[in-house]
Amino acid sequence: MENQPLVSIVLPFFNGKEFILETLNSIRDQTFLDFEVVVVDDGSTAKEHSSYLIAVIDELCDHRFKYCHKENGGLSDARNYGIGQSKGSWIAFIDQDDLWESTKLAKQVAVIKKNPDINFIFTDGRFIGDIKAEMKVAQKNSLKEGVVLGAYDRLLKGNFVICSSILFRKSLNNKVGGSNPFFKICPDYEFIIRFAEHTDFYFINDRLTLYRIHGANTVKNQLKMCAETILLLCDRKIETKNQKMCATYNLITVICALSVNWTKKMYSK
Repeated sequence: MENQPLVSIVLPFFNGKEFILETLNSIRDQTFLDFEVVVVDDGSTAKEHSSYLIAVIDELCDHRFKYCHKENGGLSDARNYGIGQSKGSWIAFIDQDDLWESTKLAKQVAVIKKNPDINFIFTDGRFIGDIKAEMKVAQKNSLKEGVVLGAYDRLLKGNFVICSSILFRKSLNNKVGGSNPFFKICPDYEFIIRFAEHTDFYFINDRLTLYRIHGANTVKNQLKMCAETILLLCDRKIETKNQKMCATYNLITVICALSVNWTKKMYSK
């Protein structure tokens, strides 16, 4: 019987040849070795991207890296497909243009061994790419190393988890229901907040995830993100006074951003 890895890394790919080699190398360079990588080509429309990806994986000569191809269904569908193909008891996500520091998985697995009841672990991170900004994760949300108290309430106020940093127990994914394909702009936020409804989060206060920023975010996408955030909040269980305050703060912030972006769209020409 084939040995099952502890961790399955799900990497969705779509027309992403520009950064994929660097991403794959950052995974291969992990000091923790007991993992597999399920690379899901989500129906790339440009054949040269798929051909390049296949060639790169072949050149790695590493049996842990597996290529899968499916019809295009979007990011959430690709992640769900990858989980379905996985063999590990823990799942990690990484996007095709993000990177990991070499000790990322090792530090998360160390948390698992010391805290057997933990189901969801994420790390701090930093931006890479053409941007003059810092990752507003630990600093903005006053997070400290360890179990995040009131993670669900905090998430009602806004997302502070980098999706490429997360490691979660596969069995819990079945309870949560996987990633929702309806959300195209902020599927990470919607997926993560549903996890917070079922389990505590553990935060590693170390910038182990490198989140790539490239290209200008369009006003159209900003408008869609605002709309999806409103829908996300409307579908949440909001009962306590603190939850109501957090969700209201988020809603007001989103509506203000929506108004500004709509004005830009109307009067930019």
